[in-house]
Amino acid sequence: MLLMSNPYRSTILVTFGNILTKAFAFLATVILMRGLTPAQFGTVMTMVSLMSILYVLMDFGSGSCFLKMFPTMKQAGLVRDIHELLGSALLLRCVLGIPLFVLGLLFSRPLAGILLHQTADWLIIVLALVGGLTGAGFQFILVVLQADEAFQKLVLTQLIDAVLKAAGAGIVVYFLAEAGVFSGVGVFVLAPLGAILFSILFFGRHIPKPTIPKRKQMRTFFQFSSWYMVSTVSLMIFMNFDYLILAAFRPAEEVGYFGSAMRLGMMLFLIVQAINTVLMPHAGKKTKPDEMLIFFARTVKRTTILSVVIFPAVFLGPWLIRLIAGPAYMPAVSTWYWVSLDQIAQLLLTPTMIVLFGINRPRFLAGYVVLEMILNIVGDLLVVSRFGADGVAAVTLVVRLIIGVAATIHVLYGLKYKTGFMHSIDGHVRGE
Repeated sequence: MLLMSNPYRSTILVTFGNILTKAFAFLATVILMRGLTPAQFGTVMTMVSLMSILYVLMDFGSGSCFLKMFPTMKQAGLVRDIHELLGSALLLRCVLGIPLFVLGLLFSRPLAGILLHQTADWLIIVLALVGGLTGAGFQFILVVLQADEAFQKLVLTQLIDAVLKAAGAGIVVYFLAEAGVFSGVGVFVLAPLGAILFSILFFGRHIPKPTIPKRKQMRTFFQFSSWYMVSTVSLMIFMNFDYLILAAFRPAEEVGYFGSAMRLGMMLFLIVQAINTVLMPHAGKKTKPDEMLIFFARTVKRTTILSVVIFPAVFLGPWLIRLIAGPAYMPAVSTWYWVSLDQIAQLLLTPTMIVLFGINRPRFLAGYVVLEMILNIVGDLLVVSRFGADGVAAVTLVVRLIIGVAATIHVLYGLKYKTGFMHSIDGHVRGE
């Protein structure tokens, strides 16, 4: 029996591959933290955040949404092959990506003045723009391989990207005569490019050509998935705006301290990602409010126990930062406390986010994510000048708790007392 014919073996393969990928990506971060000054590392992380926002703006999350909607659209007779949709997603990336890149080039000097405080460093902004393009291409290939259920190739492509980042970070720190911001940013540009070239060379048959979408397909798709796309863009801005606002208003060293705390906090976020990966498909199978309420209660119980278990990690901040990042990053300890508490808050609120996906009410999800993004931006602007990285991290925690509690109350009330609170994707696509 082939390995990929068994879904359980595929799950094990993907899980193990993700662990290896995260390990190499984390190694790259550690090498850069220890090899660069806090100011240099902060600037690199700011550019990485800029790349992340850019490649989401280039497709608005359409690739993942196409993947989510394909089975139902095929059943409704609106599309025969997933590559019809993915080819349209690739065209959307090109149509949006090229003008965004050109616009970024035109404003590279002003952006350098805002984020880097020196217009002479505009080439670093240009490099980040290129990174947005390579990141968008890399993410698209991952969606294509997942759509084709080519899990071995998916894991290999992700792993190549992470290994190239770790190797590139090592070359920058240990072999270049003088490690700097430009070479550090280059690691995050060239690694996904290398993974793209590898995929084209060995898995080229999986990659669709840009396709002009059929009007009926796109109309049906956007009727449902536009809200998920709004959620994707808003969430990415929410996750990365802190870096940009700190870079604009605070010294680069402080951005480096914030970046080290965030990167170390990602160790806790891996638990949230694992829970989402495991439980999201189960939530999608619930068709009745009573079933979803039982699922929610069980998930809350498990995440609460897990939160209690990992809570002592909050107090390991001084030891973790000294051991992993190095003594130069010890000012990040106070930010670590806020970041680690935020990760635990995410864990506690994970059941609500999973149920929001499960009830198929994308407007609710988009509304909460957009409100979260707006409150975070406003809060950051109010506190960044006076409280810096600690204030920005605290705002993120407070906003997450406010929106999370409000969403939880809304979801529980709707499931208990409102008829028709849960929606069917199939019915929506068919226009029922």
